[in-house]
Amino acid sequence: MSFRVTWDNLLDNVEELPADATLLTPLSQKPFHITDVQQHRVLIEYQGDSETVPLQREQFETLFERVDDATGSFALDRLPPGAEPYATVMSLHPRFTID
Repeated sequence: MSFRVTWDNLLDNVEELPADATLLTPLSQKPFHITDVQQHRVLIEYQGDSETVPLQREQFETLFERVDDATGSFALDRLPPGAEPYATVMSLHPRFTID
């Protein structure tokens, strides 16, 4: 499956979330909300913080490639700093889960 198809499916699933949905980063359990979905990024805001953080499509693609290249599963402790919300949002796609 190409990343373009994965990205389009992911955006569809993100847009279906209720506006008040709270998501958690997988390691630090930091809560955040998705504030906007755009063609090339997803905007989030951490709970208790008014700063909007853009999650770029290119970074999702990099994570997708790393997960796709991993045999079996991808260890979340291999995520670079700041990548936890990418993993959380990526788990909204039916092909990916966080265990």
